[in-house]
Amino acid sequence: MISISASAFEFSELWKLADIAQDLKEKHIGVELFADAMGFGETHYIKELFPDVELGMHCPAKDINLLAKEGSLPYRYTFARMEGVLESCQKLGCRYMVLHTNVTALPLTGDLQMLQEIGIERIGKVAEIAEKYGVTIWVENVGTIYRKTLLYTYDAFLNLFSQLPQVGALIDVGHAHINQWNIPELIHTLGTRLKGMHLHDNFGGRDVHIRMGSGTVDFESIKEAVSQLEESPNLIVEYLMPSCDNVDAVLADCNMLKDWR
Repeated sequence: MISISASAFEFSELWKLADIAQDLKEKHIGVELFADAMGFGETHYIKELFPDVELGMHCPAKDINLLAKEGSLPYRYTFARMEGVLESCQKLGCRYMVLHTNVTALPLTGDLQMLQEIGIERIGKVAEIAEKYGVTIWVENVGTIYRKTLLYTYDAFLNLFSQLPQVGALIDVGHAHINQWNIPELIHTLGTRLKGMHLHDNFGGRDVHIRMGSGTVDFESIKEAVSQLEESPNLIVEYLMPSCDNVDAVLADCNMLKDWR
């Protein structure tokens, strides 16, 4: 499946994708909704905007902290919000929800190994809630070394999936590129556990989410690695403004991804 991330489209901007909903349906291109930008609770309206278009979901990020102290207000809010979004997934027919492991705007403090263990426990809890709604969790590699927000290093990210067999993996190639991860190797190692990929480009520094081919990500080697998989992951174009403002260009890149199969 090939999809377009709606992460940069505020609720009032979703019309840019809704206007081409028929085209998306005919080209078998899905939409990955972003919980913070979809108009929480408006599931009936979202379904009307995208009739017969396959939908996925990206977890909420605003005011969410999976690593919050157990029982605290941020902890309770985080899980209440997650469950609300997962219920929306069920209503919308979203089969997956992408999950961030930690707050990427705040530098990590404290013992990293302990935080990683807490993260695994909390991810497992979200996955348990998701199962009630028939949704699978896809855990995304988030954070960067230079901002001190990288909770799971390359090896720790891989180890996460051996401890949580109920979740899938989503590789964000832009994040991996900034952290100098070997993306083709990561793809091969994850194998059938790899369920999705966020595709965008950068120059190895800031996470700018520009069009593929505009930065320094080696997409040829990534394409080759994907082509060797037994199961193709969902390829999700995840651009930010101004790249995503040109819907025709986004569609062109989606069409290009059909050659990755």
